[in-house]
Amino acid sequence: MFSLKIAGGVVGCILVIAGGVYLARKTKYGSEIVGSLKNLGNQVKSAFSEGYAEAVEN
Repeated sequence: MFSLKIAGGVVGCILVIAGGVYLARKTKYGSEIVGSLKNLGNQVKSAFSEGYAEAVEN
């Protein structure tokens, strides 16, 4: 069950980043958008890895 959440989060991150790259090509503010999306993706990734470590310990 938990591995499904991780897989969903990874797929979500990929979709968000891909969407950000698409927007970057369409808008002049794209680089700012992509930067904030990368930050968000890194935060989500670290949250998932912390949650995974806790799940493995328990």
